[in-house]
Amino acid sequence: MIIYSVEISIEKDIEKKWLDWMENKHIPDVMSTNLFLDFKFFKNILSQKSPAYTVQYKLKSIDDLIHYQDKFAAGLQQEHGSKFKNKFSAKRQLLRVVEE
Repeated sequence: MIIYSVEISIEKDIEKKWLDWMENKHIPDVMSTNLFLDFKFFKNILSQKSPAYTVQYKLKSIDDLIHYQDKFAAGLQQEHGSKFKNKFSAKRQLLRVVEE
């Protein structure tokens, strides 16, 4: 099992708008690619500088992630970037599940 983890720090003044957009637009768009098995959406409650959230998307294989990156990632990331320009930073990680 592979986890594609995206951590996003956002500016406080857009938090509610961003959260609504993530829950109702962006995450559903990612899931509609049919490459991800499931997702979990977290708020980092220890973040002191600015609000921070993590979305972890579960995949069967790295091949599915490569397909996502080749066909969908650029457009979805561009849409996010243009909607919230200069109001966020993102860090991505690829994790392999050791034990569940």
